[in-house]
Amino acid sequence: MAERATGGRAGEGGPVLLEDQTLRDGLQNESRLLSLEGKLEIARLLAAAGVRRLQVCSFVDPRRVPQMAGTEELVAQVRRELPGVECTALVLNDRGLQRALGCGLRRLSLSVSLADSHSHRNAGCGAGEALSRVTGLVGRAREQGMVVRAGLQCAFGGDREPVDWMRVVAAAGQLVAAGAAEINLADTAGVAGPDEVARLVGRVRQAVAVPLSLHLHGSRQRAQANLLAGYRA
Repeated sequence: MAERATGGRAGEGGPVLLEDQTLRDGLQNESRLLSLEGKLEIARLLAAAGVRRLQVCSFVDPRRVPQMAGTEELVAQVRRELPGVECTALVLNDRGLQRALGCGLRRLSLSVSLADSHSHRNAGCGAGEALSRVTGLVGRAREQGMVVRAGLQCAFGGDREPVDWMRVVAAAGQLVAAGAAEINLADTAGVAGPDEVARLVGRVRQAVAVPLSLHLHGSRQRAQANLLAGYRA
């Protein structure tokens, strides 16, 4: 996932910040459970490769996502051993927010799906209700001094459900008004192509005055082209 840095005009290029999510998104569906030391070794290798921001975990119930067991200890160890790396985490609710605060984290990712079918599967409610919940959570995180990145899942559409770009722009504006310091556009279903990425990034850039980032999947071998299109937009 790459974030276009602040400053500069659209299409101008500029520095890019990469946030690696191997320890969270990469591991959460793996059947083989990694030990704490195994996860730390991944963090060390990523830091040695030059990564300066790691999404270390998601604060969820480990009974549902076993790979996320022991997250507090993992965060503490990574922060202690790799002081030059900024740690962040995915938070889904107020319980997760309190756990993140207890770990001393100051940067969080929150996310909401804009596709109703996907939102019902993941959040148990439609996209509109989920957006309202996450908007409130953004505000509460900001009140605690957190820097919040708000992610828009299925920003380019779901597997069988298109998402209108105006819904994306409106959601981005709502989350920024609540205090989000960054908007992340996620191609959750892997359906976007370079043209779609460039158009949506351009539209959201015009609507909100915060940095944008992309979360891209390579399921259709277009992630690199999509990343370049987003960077140029």
